[in-house]
Amino acid sequence: MYPWPSNFYTTPTADSPTGLAVALPAALLPKNTQQAEFPADEFLNGKPGFTPNAQLRFASAQPVDGSSLPPLGDIGSSLAEQAPIVLLEVRSGERWPYFAEVDATAVAGEPQTIFVRPMRRPRAGERYVVAVRGLRDKNGEEIPASPLFRALRDELTTDVPQLEAERARYDEIFAALARRWCNEWPHVADPSPPRSAARSLACGGISAEAVSLATRTCPLRNVGQAMLYRTWPLGHVRQGVA
Repeated sequence: MYPWPSNFYTTPTADSPTGLAVALPAALLPKNTQQAEFPADEFLNGKPGFTPNAQLRFASAQPVDGSSLPPLGDIGSSLAEQAPIVLLEVRSGERWPYFAEVDATAVAGEPQTIFVRPMRRPRAGERYVVAVRGLRDKNGEEIPASPLFRALRDELTTDVPQLEAERARYDEIFAALARRWCNEWPHVADPSPPRSAARSLACGGISAEAVSLATRTCPLRNVGQAMLYRTWPLGHVRQGVA
């Protein structure tokens, strides 16, 4: 179930303080060695978000060159302008430090998991975007976005109803990224443009989990993967439902 965590695995509800409730489908959850299903209804489903301590992860269909990821020994590189993964708090626009690594147990020919480990605990009750850009394979070639994600990023109409249903969620992701980078370059007049304007301003790049201008303004073009998730509210654990 990648990327993880993701608001994709939630459903709107008026009974939640966040307006969301985790809703993990049993058919997608792993089973243990005795083929027993994970008891999602007992531990996760119905919660108003994901734990702030959640381990972030996404998958790449092509093996990733792990040397290009911010390592444990250089956390500061995760906040660099061209860092390949961006962890962003939506409300504040603040970037979050992390280190990342590839799954050393990956099986050849299977999608490779990349783990993103925040080095500050995300705040309770906040929304976070994880966006990935410019990942490279073992030959040093940039790994392109999948056709489905590219359709969302570049506003290409598809005949896939499940994908079309996700556009509003990804509009929110792209808008959060556009606001962040437009604020970094003050010559951009409107820090919160509408979606079409955001795409015009957002050239650049994010690849787990947007457009191209000749001039460098607000970078969004190389986004190849992105996800949005919400942490559960402060006090949720004290209420005994963690």
